Amino acid sequence: MLLLFAGSPIAAATRPLDVADQGAPVFQVFGAKEGLSDEIWSAVGFDQQGFVWAGSASGLARFDGYRFTPYEWPEARSLVRDMAHDADGLLWAIFEREGLASYRDGQWRLSGNRSFSQRFSPIDPLGEARQLFVAQADLNMRVEQGVWVPAEPGSSSLPGDQIKLTRTSTLYGEARWWSGRSDGSLWFQRVDGEPLWQAFDLSAYSTSQITDLLRTEHRGREELWILTYGGGLLRLRDDGVRVWRAARGELPSEAIYSAVATHDAEGERTLWLASRGGLIRLQAEQTRAFDRRHGLPSNAIRGIKARRSIDGEDTLWLATEGGLARARISASPWQIVSLIGASENGVFGLLLEPDDHGGERLWVGSAKEGLAMLHEGQWQYFSAARGNFPDAAVRGIWRMEGLDGEPLRLIGLVDRDPLRIEGAASFSRFETPWPKQNGNALTSVLSRTVAGERELWMGTLRSGVYRQDQSGWHKLELSQQPRAWAAFSLTEQIDSSGRSWIWLATDLGLARFDGERLQLLHALPDLPKGGFRSITLMPDQHGRAELWASSHRNGVVRLDVSSPDRPRVLTDDRLPAAPDPTVYSVLRDSQGRIYVCTNNGVQKLVRDANGGYRQTVFRRRDGLVHDECNSNGQLIDAHDRYWVGTLAGLSLYDPALQPEAETLQPKPLILTRLLVDGLEQLTRRSELLIPAGSRDLRFEFVLLSDQRESETRYRSRLLPDDPAFGDWSSLPGRSFGRLAPGDYLLEIEAMDYGQTLGQPLSIAFRVAPQWWEQRWVQASGLLALVCLAAIFGLAYHRQLRRRQRELLQLIQDRTAELNQANARLTELSYLDPLTQLANRRRLMEALEKALQYGRSEQKSIGLILIDIDHFKDYNDHHGHLAGDTALRAVAQALNSAKRARDLVARYGGEEFVCLLEDSDAQLVDQVARRMHQRVAELSPRSLGNNQHGASISLGFVCRIPRPGDRAETLLQDADLALYEAKHRGRNQIVAHHDLSISASS
Repeated sequence: MLLLFAGSPIAAATRPLDVADQGAPVFQVFGAKEGLSDEIWSAVGFDQQGFVWAGSASGLARFDGYRFTPYEWPEARSLVRDMAHDADGLLWAIFEREGLASYRDGQWRLSGNRSFSQRFSPIDPLGEARQLFVAQADLNMRVEQGVWVPAEPGSSSLPGDQIKLTRTSTLYGEARWWSGRSDGSLWFQRVDGEPLWQAFDLSAYSTSQITDLLRTEHRGREELWILTYGGGLLRLRDDGVRVWRAARGELPSEAIYSAVATHDAEGERTLWLASRGGLIRLQAEQTRAFDRRHGLPSNAIRGIKARRSIDGEDTLWLATEGGLARARISASPWQIVSLIGASENGVFGLLLEPDDHGGERLWVGSAKEGLAMLHEGQWQYFSAARGNFPDAAVRGIWRMEGLDGEPLRLIGLVDRDPLRIEGAASFSRFETPWPKQNGNALTSVLSRTVAGERELWMGTLRSGVYRQDQSGWHKLELSQQPRAWAAFSLTEQIDSSGRSWIWLATDLGLARFDGERLQLLHALPDLPKGGFRSITLMPDQHGRAELWASSHRNGVVRLDVSSPDRPRVLTDDRLPAAPDPTVYSVLRDSQGRIYVCTNNGVQKLVRDANGGYRQTVFRRRDGLVHDECNSNGQLIDAHDRYWVGTLAGLSLYDPALQPEAETLQPKPLILTRLLVDGLEQLTRRSELLIPAGSRDLRFEFVLLSDQRESETRYRSRLLPDDPAFGDWSSLPGRSFGRLAPGDYLLEIEAMDYGQTLGQPLSIAFRVAPQWWEQRWVQASGLLALVCLAAIFGLAYHRQLRRRQRELLQLIQDRTAELNQANARLTELSYLDPLTQLANRRRLMEALEKALQYGRSEQKSIGLILIDIDHFKDYNDHHGHLAGDTALRAVAQALNSAKRARDLVARYGGEEFVCLLEDSDAQLVDQVARRMHQRVAELSPRSLGNNQHGASISLGFVCRIPRPGDRAETLLQDADLALYEAKHRGRNQIVAHHDLSISASS
């Protein structure tokens, strides 16, 4: 059965809507928590074993698949300008002051060549070994067997410093060397002609300083790319010069550092550029930029490298001014489709419908930014600012059969009549009878046939349910309901006798219409109290009808409705709990996969052979644009793709792109470190010798999977002690206590995220004996004490081995517990233990970083200071336990009202602070009002009592950091605004800007 959450099914014969060009890469970010220092990161490289190295303003760090480890090297402490590997796989780095360095045999070494260089120039001729060049003063240098030697072509006669050297083969009909210079000039020399440099005429273009040259091929045509700092992006091709400029909206910034190219299975080239405006993707002449809104740690990207994994997937590594980022750019199950609504409350309406040409058209609605429509690769936008859409929030988009039997498409708007979509992209008013005030809106639609006549059911946010038929509109009264109520979701069930039933999800609970009466199911045993957001009918494994209900606070509730007149709540321990008790929708695709969209990620459920469910939880790290879903924002299309509208935009999950285990290749399993009594030992010897008397031995290893390392599992055995492998574990290491002298073989196996076994690793080592354990001493002792040894030796040895195994297991268990405890302690040092928000320490660090960023980028910073009104009286009246409950509830409400990128922290007592970067005063005011409203909506029970709600006073400041501004300065200004809010009677919002205006007047 095909289900569409927000519209009608699309015929499977339609072509799936292509969003490949719309999606942003999924970025995995590495920062202080992963071992990186808080400084500029400028370069990335890969060593011979496949490890990733990153260069910063003061040194190097290596990524072992789990975290970065700084490389302690006092000899080189300056900016790392570039990294590259030579034909032998040897990794080289350029240091600002110390010059060239190489990494071999586990150590970095300076080459002794301290001349200044801008960047490496790797040349990869077809069918030939890589040549690695670097320009120094007036010379071009080339590495040969680890030694840098002068090389042709020389460029001493050219103006300025050489930035980059490259070579083309067929461009302009001949093989050429190209030299990009610091003065913006470009020179070429024929490979097979006289060694004479000629200027390439770029006088028609303002090239400014050239920062990089890159040779690529696209559809069999050779290209040369010229990157500049201030002059845009240029491409040379046989058919002419093409320029991309920021002034034409083609680039987010003209400060471009470097670029790499990747190719898909059909050979289509994609260019990726590191710039101060984010990561720029160029495909088929079109550019798109990705920045902090898409998950990058900084907009300023200083270095970029790409490599292809053993599975044939391309991965980008980005060095930014805020840390490192990694992104898979080959086909991924998750991708970000749109950021519409990201600055407010995200997506609140979704419709995928067939067009008139065998394809599909996507409609996306938002709370504040209007409507967007994607068709044939192009977005069209409708908003009040553009003059083509009302100034109203969208609450849903639906397609159904109208009363006349023709398709009817409606857009629900807050405090307005719905709009009917006419033709491809025009709108008309659809008149309805309910009140258009107090935030009322159309929230759900159902079209059904009764006695041969078509009728429409419409649920609203404040006025319950209305029915329209040929005779007009009819309001349905809900029995035992004295006040206004909301109907969030409607679905029809046809029972075995052909009778029609309608189920409703309302803010009061579940309701049912039996053909005559609409009533709540309050008396149903085991049905949780409270509201529900959506309902979905689906068959169980035996074909019986089940109703899956998404609740406000109680997760997913399942009902057996095979007899609709006698529904029964199902309690099944085999159904994993939802990631969060607030659930927005439950949808099922044609293959039986179930998706549960919550306030904390998407849960995918798949039936197992035992009748239970296997679960996978997807969050931002997997490609969701935000972890919090929205109402009326999810659907499953005719191609089993799952669309997810969230608080920060729209994501898409395509299970067909999930790599199967049989397509994954075995990854290399590498020994990363050997510790003997806590001291690191060299591991590159042909035979490892462990000194006599060593008490503690630890082997650390990693499977280089290049993604999802946390899902890697390991197991090992030590021969001859272990007859079989141990259990699979996530710990990438194994420890041993004192081992008896002798020869050992440690065998290690690993399994990646796709459950593909990696390349096995075997480590042979010998434990040296003490002097009394040497053979000649033991032989003499045996001759003298043969009888005593025969009686006691064997028993002692067996007991010792047994005790050793017990101790080793104990050490492993304690080590795992200690690692988990350390990780938890690190996390707790930044968390307030009561509210689980960031603490004051985390706030002050983030605020200092925000000030630095705001000054350098001239961006505004917002700071909201919040105080719970009369909290001391609340504690005195209800007790401190109720006070703690109230603090947690208010903290959760504040955290739910911010943008994804903002930080809410507990400042102390009943005071909280929200930090907003890249924000203007209007946005900060909107977030403050949202916080004020959500706290006001908290029920007394959620606050720990039965009578009293809560209110808050808020003061905020928003400005570009001034000279002399410190964290304390902004906090003091926000505190002044908060004091004024209290002085005016509490329970209100005051901006520091308003105080300034009042003072001046």
